[in-house]
Amino acid sequence: GGNGILDKTFVEEASVKIDKLFGAIDTRIGRQFYGEAGDLIAYFGPQDNYGLNFSAVDAFRFDWNMENLGITGLAGVLQNNNGLAANVTGAGVGSIDLRALLLNYKTEAVTFGAYVYNQVKHAKGSAGTDPTATSVNGKNDYLYVVGVKGKVSVGGLMAKAELAKDL
Repeated sequence: GGNGILDKTFVEEASVKIDKLFGAIDTRIGRQFYGEAGDLIAYFGPQDNYGLNFSAVDAFRFDWNMENLGITGLAGVLQNNNGLAANVTGAGVGSIDLRALLLNYKTEAVTFGAYVYNQVKHAKGSAGTDPTATSVNGKNDYLYVVGVKGKVSVGGLMAKAELAKDL
């Protein structure tokens, strides 16, 4: 390491966005923030702390929207930036892939969504090693999460609910 400007520069987001690819699909490719702060399952972006930490995902994101209906697809690799998300790295873990499919329905008063996420922690070890060992793990770890969420707004009142289950 040195003391030059390149040693002090961090890239938080670097992506290309293509509006209406094939006439209908908004596409974003590259390192990007994803989700909203406080999301139950997946949020990648600036953290609300004093260390200015952030997390990002290197991904292909596809959004298709009609008047009230929207579908989002995501396929990417998680990044461990600024020391955040220490659980992303560790003994026996190589890269971590993330895939997601989200469906949303919106009206003026009601928002409803359903989603499925798949996270794959790729092992660094060779096949046949003890998958319970804390050193090098030879087996990939798969996590699936499915869920639904909704929001209802009537007058000045608003109610939100979300249910999720890992498989």
